[in-house]
Amino acid sequence: MVERNTNEKTYSMGVGVALGFAIGAALGVVVGEVSGDIALWLSVGVGAGVAFGVAIGVYLENGRKAKN
Repeated sequence: MVERNTNEKTYSMGVGVALGFAIGAALGVVVGEVSGDIALWLSVGVGAGVAFGVAIGVYLENGRKAKN
């Protein structure tokens, strides 16, 4: 089994976290504006987005392993 380059692993995780953060922040702001409590929903959105982003990063990494 060939050991993967650490930079490739970091890239997959970084892309996932960045996408999750951006999507979570956007959704948190939208829901916060509608409900009137932007601070609460922004923090919930960012937290959930980062968790979702880590899951995306793991999925991308596993998809690359399956191709090799």
